[in-house]
Amino acid sequence: MTARTLSPTEVEEAERILARCSQQGRMSWYWYKMKYFKDSSLQSFPDAIHPLSFYMRQYKGLNTADGQRVVWINAFPKAHSVPYNWKVMEVEVEDGGKAYFNIYVNLDTKQCFNFLRNSIGG
Repeated sequence: MTARTLSPTEVEEAERILARCSQQGRMSWYWYKMKYFKDSSLQSFPDAIHPLSFYMRQYKGLNTADGQRVVWINAFPKAHSVPYNWKVMEVEVEDGGKAYFNIYVNLDTKQCFNFLRNSIGG
């Protein structure tokens, strides 16, 4: 994928798609376990992430090889203390569990894919 500039309208559309994916359970712990570990046991795990209102987000515009518009969304806690300008530099952390996640949103197909939340550490 190649980088491109996002318009404010595209960011708003990415947010609508992200909210729909979250409401449909596409970012639940159950979905996460099925997708990455082929594990269908629910046990007593909480959702994979906090409510979307918990997070600040960074957006990166991309084009696929066939010209589809994709947005990479990097989410981190509003309470996160960053030692640099998060509007310019990508926020990266190790571990952090459900306080951090990223996901790709395809603006043309209206789908979310490659959801990844941080591990708990240990």
